[in-house]
Amino acid sequence: MKTNNLAKKYVFLMLIVLFVFTSTACTLSNSTKAAPPGLTEEEFPKELAELPLNHIITGDQAKAQISQLHGTDIDITEGLVAMFGAPDDNRQIMMWISESSTKEDATKLLDIMNEKMLNNKVFSNFQEKELDGLTYYYVSGIGLDNYYYQKDKRLYWIGINDPNSEAILQQIINKI
Repeated sequence: MKTNNLAKKYVFLMLIVLFVFTSTACTLSNSTKAAPPGLTEEEFPKELAELPLNHIITGDQAKAQISQLHGTDIDITEGLVAMFGAPDDNRQIMMWISESSTKEDATKLLDIMNEKMLNNKVFSNFQEKELDGLTYYYVSGIGLDNYYYQKDKRLYWIGINDPNSEAILQQIINKI
């Protein structure tokens, strides 16, 4: 059990390192196109579940990072990557949000994500659930409870390290 916890902490630490590395390795966006409401740093919540926002990436940097996680260049119009947490708190929330040109394009990406989760060595315990009419998906992996779902043209991937992850998910769905 102790080794398993160490392994989870190691994987979580590696995820954070990857997050920081890719965010600094990507170039800043030169685009003058405004992000849709909610996908700008100014409009994004500064706190979730009593955890402060400590890192946010938007624009081309976020799109590049989201594509990297998919393992291929995906066709999205906007992106946002955020991390919530405090240095003295093991609880963390990590978010990847993408916006496609159309709802149909977002649905295609969601279908690809579902296929990948069903045949994945990193993530397990795939479940389809529903909350207030919204279908969302759960997988466990990399030391997090991971939830992902679609709202219109946007896809959300939320990784939560907290014993109350489902309650936090509900807050996020209602707020963002």
